[in-house]
Amino acid sequence: MKKNVIFEIDRMKEMMGLINEQTTIGQCSGSNEISNPVVDVLEMSQDGNSVKFRLKGFFGASKTESDSYTSMLTKLKNTIISKLDKASSPEGYELKFINIESAIGSASNYYNGPLRPTNDNNGKLMNLDVLYKQEPYKDIRKLHGGDPKKFDSDTETNMGFASQRVSKFLKHIQETADKTGISLSENFTQSKISPIITDTGGCIDEKRDSSKYPNPGQYVDLTGLVQIKKNPAKCLEGLKVVVGYFQSEKVVDGIKFGKNSKSHSCAFATFNIFANGVPIGISNMNNITEEYYNSDNRNPKIDWNVTRIGIQDTSTQKRFEFIEDGSEREKSTKPFGKQGWTVYTVIDVPNDKLREISSKSTDGMVNLVMTPNSKSALRDGKAHGDAPMVAAYKINNGKVTVFYGPKEPYEGKGDVNTAVQIGSFTPCK
Repeated sequence: MKKNVIFEIDRMKEMMGLINEQTTIGQCSGSNEISNPVVDVLEMSQDGNSVKFRLKGFFGASKTESDSYTSMLTKLKNTIISKLDKASSPEGYELKFINIESAIGSASNYYNGPLRPTNDNNGKLMNLDVLYKQEPYKDIRKLHGGDPKKFDSDTETNMGFASQRVSKFLKHIQETADKTGISLSENFTQSKISPIITDTGGCIDEKRDSSKYPNPGQYVDLTGLVQIKKNPAKCLEGLKVVVGYFQSEKVVDGIKFGKNSKSHSCAFATFNIFANGVPIGISNMNNITEEYYNSDNRNPKIDWNVTRIGIQDTSTQKRFEFIEDGSEREKSTKPFGKQGWTVYTVIDVPNDKLREISSKSTDGMVNLVMTPNSKSALRDGKAHGDAPMVAAYKINNGKVTVFYGPKEPYEGKGDVNTAVQIGSFTPCK
């Protein structure tokens, strides 16, 4: 009879996952990596404008909370956009959290020593009335140091860590919205946070015995709804457009520009550059001698806004950069060489222009057009429009992404007095 009772107690312990725990709890010699975030797309609206999701992210001593939150948001966005449109870059979309229906924040059952868990290693709520009367949890304070007040205080602090993992995640979303394209909607709602302490054998996740406690305990588990919106302007951030004539090969911003197929020597080649009808700058491709520039036939000053201009003086191989702000060129720049030298403009497109450019496209395309600049010297009312060399690209964090070119968009047009298309591209592909 006594033997049967002992057997029955062991069977009950085994059902609760307690068998042999007293030999492993608080013995933390494992070596585990922090798991990557997990995303499940639970339901997508028919119009593709909203998605119900489940997102689980993990934390550890070797990775900052901020890095973990960023990984979670990146995985969420990439997963949702790949389901929606595999051909598009996630960068071209914005996500807004509409609500969080369920929010679980978990901590492992360790803080300054082993603690009692509230949930087993699979996340199931434990019967605490039974659990805390049995070993090894009955006398777990001894493993923690023996001070009941310190044990209770550390338990409360650890539970606070679990709750804060959710609240800090929501704060992180707001603080990084401009960078990630993920934010909280104006009418965002969230459920009450459910903090738990997961049984990891009285160890932090990295040092738990994963053969006995396979699941990490330091995590957040969220279910909610996000709204999806296209934002092609985000794909254009850092946009630069080069329009010019290259007498020989030249590397600009790490991009190799080949030699133009035709020679160009002209004083009537100044064009306004547009993207989807939005003015972004001027390309002055005049490459005359200094003597001609200073003669009565020189171009008058240009008082239309432009950006960076690069001019290659073939005699010195020096690249000149300056701002054309309406004033005449400073004598000190000396942007002159022999007739027919390389001359090009690098237009840095500001962010407010990018939003306007994107708003004027219905298919995500960006069309580049040039028109003769009426405030510069023209020949019989026309500008010389023989094929320029054109490229469009962006630079973000030192990484160069080429959208178009470098290439000559057409064979040649001679003098023109109308708009000429010089390229098109889709930035979010």
